[in-house]
Amino acid sequence: MPAQKNRNRFHPRQEATPAPTFTEVHYLGGGALARHLLDPHRSHTAVVVSYRPGEMLRIDAQAVAAKVGPETKVFEIANGIETRHLERGLPEHLHIFGIGARVYPHGPDWTARVPRPHLIHHESELTALFRDLDDEVLAALSVDTTPPPITAPLPIITDATVEGFAGTDRAMVTILKTGKTAFIRGEDLLPEIPLDWLISKGQTLSGSFDPTTGILDIKALLLPRASPVTVYKHGNVALARVKSVSPTHAMVHLWPNSDFRIGVERISSNDLDSAEGNS
Repeated sequence: MPAQKNRNRFHPRQEATPAPTFTEVHYLGGGALARHLLDPHRSHTAVVVSYRPGEMLRIDAQAVAAKVGPETKVFEIANGIETRHLERGLPEHLHIFGIGARVYPHGPDWTARVPRPHLIHHESELTALFRDLDDEVLAALSVDTTPPPITAPLPIITDATVEGFAGTDRAMVTILKTGKTAFIRGEDLLPEIPLDWLISKGQTLSGSFDPTTGILDIKALLLPRASPVTVYKHGNVALARVKSVSPTHAMVHLWPNSDFRIGVERISSNDLDSAEGNS
């Protein structure tokens, strides 16, 4: 009986192509990462992985990203000055440091649902760490964060306490009546003026709180803009910052949104002097 031909001889069996693995890791400074996590419009769970530069023991952030999948953003940050900036920008006890990782859920009241930080001291702890992170991310994703289709609530007048600053233009506050987190924006007050020049940590403020945006508006607390002519009398001493100088006059900055022109005749009685030489 003649041997049968091997019909698959020139057509070897093809193996299935494995699905691509998601391993994207994001990098931000501590202050920027705090602002990202506190953004009321953040719509994804985040995992922050911290490491100590120069140490061999390290959590593989790309492996974490592959484990939790593309619906979760993984950030890596160096322990030290950046983790201190992160700590200053977040509510108390929500930071991460050392060789560790932490899951940050999203949605309403997410700050009350942040799991504890995971800190490791030996390579043998990595397996349990990956399992715990996977479970916590899954629990965070299972929370329904879709707001109900109702009419947006109107802003309310309420008191709040300043908890800290997420950069120069963002302050985090706690609404006293509900304990919820809200934010004060620098652009709503005096743009380009750091918020910690205007308010301080621990201070209690009253403002209009919009539950939809999570913003506390305190611009009603700003004093009306005054004129230097009405504030100061002849002979008073005032502290000012010189903004610009020309031969005929100088422009000085007395307070936010208040620039004042001083002619050279008020700087020197010598007709040969210029404002540039006397400022």
